Amino acid sequence: MKSIKWFIVLAALLIVGYKVNGQDFTEQAANDSSQVFVSGTSTLHNWKENLGKFTVTVLVKESNNRDIVFKNIRFSALVGDLKSEAALMDTKTFNALKKDKYPTITFSSEGETKLQVVENKFVGKVAGTLTIAGVKKHVFVRIKGIIEDGKISVSGVYPVSMSEYDIKAPKFLFGTIKAGNDVKVHFSFLFNKI
Repeated sequence: MKSIKWFIVLAALLIVGYKVNGQDFTEQAANDSSQVFVSGTSTLHNWKENLGKFTVTVLVKESNNRDIVFKNIRFSALVGDLKSEAALMDTKTFNALKKDKYPTITFSSEGETKLQVVENKFVGKVAGTLTIAGVKKHVFVRIKGIIEDGKISVSGVYPVSMSEYDIKAPKFLFGTIKAGNDVKVHFSFLFNKI
């Protein structure tokens, strides 16, 4: 009889412990004030394309403002939502990124990323898989962030070499103007709990 009672107590503790542990992480999503844009160079001038729509979700765990843990970061965007000030530039970008065959750009983090929080700020890098134009690469994305009024903001600039993703830099005016191979992805996310 005692062994049954102990078993019940142990099972209850395990269930409660599992639930508490599962509640440590909160799901959050980037809100509408978040931004992503791509900048680059060409033989004529610098250029910029804004990403009009995207989704970012993450599981977050905070520990008394001493550290913060991220996991299951998921970013997704449609190539067709990249827009510049020139329609021709957009068309060239869509063709270079093989929009019709690979319409989506994604990033998925790997494992957990634990970062130290100092005066409400944190810096570090997130490991994950970036997929562009159907090519997947294991990458490390450097981030910096701040926790204010219970909200988390994360930003960074990630350099991308187009050739690493089998992307041919766009050309204009019969090849007289050519975009540079290296671009930068600028991102700024403000997260809200879901």
